[in-house]
Amino acid sequence: MADLTVSSTIDTLMQATTAAGARTAIGALAAGDALGTPASGTLTNCTFPTLNQNTTGSAATLTTPRTINGVSFNGSANITVTAAGSTLSDTVPVGKGGTGLTALGTGLQVLRTNSGATAMEWATVSTGGGDVTAASAFGTDGLMIVSDGTGKGVKSASTVAAATVTTLTVTNAIASLPATTIELGHASDTSLTRVSAGVMAVEGKAVVTVDSVANHLGTHASPDTTGGALTWTAPVYEVFTDTTTTYALPATAGYVNKAVMFYVTGTNAITIDPNGSEVIVRDGTAQTGGVTMTLTGAAGNYVSMICDGVRWITLGFKGTLAAGA
Repeated sequence: MADLTVSSTIDTLMQATTAAGARTAIGALAAGDALGTPASGTLTNCTFPTLNQNTTGSAATLTTPRTINGVSFNGSANITVTAAGSTLSDTVPVGKGGTGLTALGTGLQVLRTNSGATAMEWATVSTGGGDVTAASAFGTDGLMIVSDGTGKGVKSASTVAAATVTTLTVTNAIASLPATTIELGHASDTSLTRVSAGVMAVEGKAVVTVDSVANHLGTHASPDTTGGALTWTAPVYEVFTDTTTTYALPATAGYVNKAVMFYVTGTNAITIDPNGSEVIVRDGTAQTGGVTMTLTGAAGNYVSMICDGVRWITLGFKGTLAAGA
């Protein structure tokens, strides 16, 4: 019955007149010999043999895990793949921490935002004509590089406008510093202020220098021989004299707390004249207003005087002091 079709086998079963014949037909169906090779149709209640397949895996995992960019994956759970920069093949946009560029610029170019603020671009630093400009030259000694006022360039200059400088290191002289007050440290700490030519003050107190302590007329080796009216700016005025002459003191109003010292280098006596009707206090005695005072002539004789804003007062002397005319 191996060559019988399903249809013929059923016909045999239907036509069987004896129980033995029916059993024979049913046996043929059970043995499967009657199926043959169906060309089409639906097989119902059929038993198939084990196919030649590897079924050790499951629908949830891979039988053999695979590595994705160095991370093992078997399908059982999600994985996070860290992409090293060297493995990237696409352009990284600015929004993802990149530049949006695929290549370096040329030598000495700088990276900047384009004029529309929509992307990054490379720009060449030039000496003019571009959006980024630099000083065309450093200029002569003593000049410095400052902003050109456009917000995108620089130039050389000898002066700078008022500005706050956190740290300033100067190795050579600055041609001109227009600021009249410099704050050292915090604004409420220490102020360095220009008072006048050659004079500065720290926190309002004049800075004492050798030149500002004393002015002098003549020297011991080359004394004055002319006399006349005296004026000075320093706290002390030294007059070295070797002539018989008269020295006229300035008005007391402008010389409060200033002093003058007359030193005789030879043998000539000198006369000291107050300003107008002002008073000289000679060795503790107030002379009549407008009366002069004399100092005898001998090498080494001297008299020191200080102004209290109203009178000229002797502080010390050597030789003989006398009231004059």
